[in-house]
Parts: sequence; structure tokens; C-alpha cells
Amino acid sequence: MAPRKKSTRNVSTSLNPQDVGDRLENIRLSKGLSIVEFTKRMGIPKMTYYNYVNGVFLPRADILGKLNQTYGISVDYILFGKKKKKLDTASDAA
Repeated sequence: MAPRKKSTRNVSTSLNPQDVGDRLENIRLSKGLSIVEFTKRMGIPKMTYYNYVNGVFLPRADILGKLNQTYGISVDYILFGKKKKKLDTASDAA
């Protein structure tokens, strides 16, 4: 049996709950919201928010979608820290 080839995919796409929690906290703070305001807007209990921020568990898909719709934050950024690349509109016009 032939040995398996190593994956050439970027390994940095691993999901780290603590990093996700840190990004959620940074989002809340950047919007100038208290924990109470943020959790009310997201429709989650404060304890759920604390669990997200402390890396106990990850936000559900519906919460990720709500963050995207409410604040324009991409799910890729929340989960993996990846920001969308800006398109070069100058080269598109040529």
C-alpha cells in the first residue's frame, strides 16, 4: 500500500474556540456595546455569551448569521480570523 500524500491545504484554517471568543469580544467592544446590549441584540443569554468568549463552545450557525447581518462581520472572520480581500476596482475599470 502506497503512503498517503501530505495535504497541501493551508493548516491555519483550524478552528480554535478561544480565538473565536476573542474575536467576538473584540467585535462587541469595537461597537461600543455592553454585554447586556450585545446579548439582547443577538438574542442570546449572557451565560451563552460568556461561554463563547471563554472558548467553552462555538456560536451556532444562526448566531453567526445574525452577527453577519447585524454588523456586517463575515463568518470567515469570526471563525478563522480571515478578512475579506478588497477587490482592486482600478484594474476592473481598465
